[in-house]
Amino acid sequence: MRHPSIAIVLVLGLWSGPAVADAPPPDDTPPEVTIESPKTGAEIPADAAKITVECSIVEEESGIMEAILKVDGKAVSTIDEEPWTFRDITLEPGEHTLLVSASNYDSSGDSKPVKVTVAAPAPEPEPEPEPEPEPEPETKTDAKAEAKTETQADAKAEKKPETKPEDKADAKTEKKGCRVSPSKPAWSTAGLAFGLAILSGLALRRRRP
Repeated sequence: MRHPSIAIVLVLGLWSGPAVADAPPPDDTPPEVTIESPKTGAEIPADAAKITVECSIVEEESGIMEAILKVDGKAVSTIDEEPWTFRDITLEPGEHTLLVSASNYDSSGDSKPVKVTVAAPAPEPEPEPEPEPEPEPETKTDAKAEAKTETQADAKAEKKPETKPEDKADAKTEKKGCRVSPSKPAWSTAGLAFGLAILSGLALRRRRP
């Protein structure tokens, strides 16, 4: 009864022995991580919406499982193969601390922190105030118009000859066909002839018996 049990134990020991012998020894050496770009103290322009973080990792034994980029202590990106480059990383304006952590199968190592500053965007230019419209020279225009009107009125008054009452009477007399001088009696040729005819008639009546 005991011989089969011993045989089974021996078989299991022989089957598991090579597997235990092939397992790699534990890797207690942490990877060496260095951030190559950007450097500490770098100033990133405000128009750079996204940046790239490049790092180097040295692991000579078990290999790297993954690398994690942390910004201000918060993991933002993870990669698991070379090249160890984190792309399209967004940073807000201000100061930030970058750190990369890499791990092998048994341990992990961190890079030295890198501090960078993202510039604040330039303030938008204030709109230029619209120029105030110049006041219209109404007063000057009115004064010029009044002066011009007065000048024209004076000129017209000078051009018009003064009409005397005697001139008006002469004008009326000339319209009727009689030219009478205002300083002489108004005797006309027709009146004289009419008077002479009357006198001749009277003389003839007296001569008749």
